[in-house]
Amino acid sequence: MDGVLDERLIMILKSSVEALPGVENIKFNSELHKVTISYKPDQTGPRDLIEVIKSATFGNVNASIYPEADGRGQHRYGEIKQYRQSFMWSLIFTIPVFLTSMVFMYIPWLKDGLEKKVINMMSIGELFRWILSTPVQFVIGGKFYAGAYKAMCRGSPNMDVLIALGTNTAYFYSVYSVLRAATSENYMSTDFFETSSMLISFILLGKYLEILAKGKTSEAIAKLMDLAPETATLLMYDNEGNVVGEKEIDSRLIQKNDVIKVVPGGKVASDGFVIWGQSHVNESMITGESRPVAKRKGDTVIGGTVNENGVLHVRATFVGSEVHWAQIVRLVESAQMAKAPVQKFADHISRVFVPCFQLALQFGISVMVIACPCALGLATPTAVMVATGVGASHGVLIKGGQALESAQKVNSEHPMAKAIVEHAKKLHPEENHIWPEAREFISVTGQGVKVEIMISYLKSMNVESIMVTGDNWGTANAIGKEVGIEKIIAEAKPEQKAERVKELQLSGRTVAMVGDGINDSPALVSG
Repeated sequence: MDGVLDERLIMILKSSVEALPGVENIKFNSELHKVTISYKPDQTGPRDLIEVIKSATFGNVNASIYPEADGRGQHRYGEIKQYRQSFMWSLIFTIPVFLTSMVFMYIPWLKDGLEKKVINMMSIGELFRWILSTPVQFVIGGKFYAGAYKAMCRGSPNMDVLIALGTNTAYFYSVYSVLRAATSENYMSTDFFETSSMLISFILLGKYLEILAKGKTSEAIAKLMDLAPETATLLMYDNEGNVVGEKEIDSRLIQKNDVIKVVPGGKVASDGFVIWGQSHVNESMITGESRPVAKRKGDTVIGGTVNENGVLHVRATFVGSEVHWAQIVRLVESAQMAKAPVQKFADHISRVFVPCFQLALQFGISVMVIACPCALGLATPTAVMVATGVGASHGVLIKGGQALESAQKVNSEHPMAKAIVEHAKKLHPEENHIWPEAREFISVTGQGVKVEIMISYLKSMNVESIMVTGDNWGTANAIGKEVGIEKIIAEAKPEQKAERVKELQLSGRTVAMVGDGINDSPALVSG
């Protein structure tokens, strides 16, 4: 909101907004000039709320809907910037520590300078490494202490706990060794300052790559969000139900039961049904149906689809986050947050490793462990997120680690899938498989490949092929007959495809879902 918000104005706004039917809760943040309102979409909507706010303040306060997607993008950009800065600062301190510990010791004249004693047996090199590694340990690496503290409070040790234990062990043992050398005339110290600082630097690099890869995936998700038009034409009616005017509004301000005018070539702004007009709507991006679908009074339409040749008046039934394409975006976003099974296994190891480590220290084992199974927490999420990020940058949305791990259990002749299968064969060389040779292979630049193979051989390997498509029954049956697929489900909506995948999984089968469009996203998430 733009304007000066004092306590009196906030009270007026609160009472005015709460008087609207359907408003359940309202929260003000005067510092951010932001108000959060919970309401029932059947009774009111964002446009009514904005109008009430303007009228209650006599136009002194202007309100607009919060750009949630932009807010997420800004937050992610800030997170990327934060980790990049942390990593760069850690390098500034860690590189000299590494050089004095691992490199300069092999250069005679540098070695002599570093080994000069400052106090008793404490050398210049040890003091130098101690000074430089301290800010890495406690300032730059402070976020790991915070994460470890929260995890221990929950009673669920995680990788932050292991990082804190491992680096603290290396750091404090080194401090003990250097201080003992400073108070002794014959004790030769051994420090591991480079171990703690390098470990923190590598983990920060992994976190930075992970956040960067998530950003790449989010760019692909942003393209999905472009399905929605920025504006919509709202029709206004008189008391007798006649159209008396129209105005262009932000599509995010559409409310339930609004009537939206959709012109030829325009996008349908929200899910709804036709109350006037007839046309053909291209729904291929959502349903997969290749032919434009005829629409007339009473037929339903889907937000984000394209009207082709006639004017339609559409009454909105689902708006905002309820529309079909928004649900698909949420499914894809949630899929990116899913952990791979091996990553869950790593977390389980972390929960077991931490008590064992503490038990070892409690019983006074003399061997000091200066290590941490950081590959479990670093390599796995980094590899998964970089893989999904690279895929997203090329227009391929990968569900996450689960999909990558499951891929070795199925067979496909898609070039990318074939590369995965070839690698899986190397992992299990003892298993003998019959790999059919592709015939009539044609590469279509910019579009993909055409090849004759997939079904009799798949049957011989006990792989059942099922076609689930949004196309009409005529097209589906023709294609199924041509390629040899007997089990066909046509005119399936995106959620029905996902339900079918879930049914097969619940029956104990391993399912590989192959799809090429936004309409396949929910099923790909389930598969």
